[in-house]
Amino acid sequence: MAKTLDQHRQGILAFSAHRPTTGPFKGFNNKAQTMKRQAYGYGNLDFYELKLSTLHRKRYDLVG
Repeated sequence: MAKTLDQHRQGILAFSAHRPTTGPFKGFNNKAQTMKRQAYGYGNLDFYELKLSTLHRKRYDLVG
């Protein structure tokens, strides 16, 4: 085990220093799945793909 850890030391240290997160990907997937459920029954796949491509560009203002 020590040999394996030594071989992967650089990658392990880089991971612990930068901690990648999947939050943005999970958020996009959640929005896409919600949009798919709301659009159930629409037969136009091109329109669905167009809406998916613009999903990440939307910005919402906080009000209140």
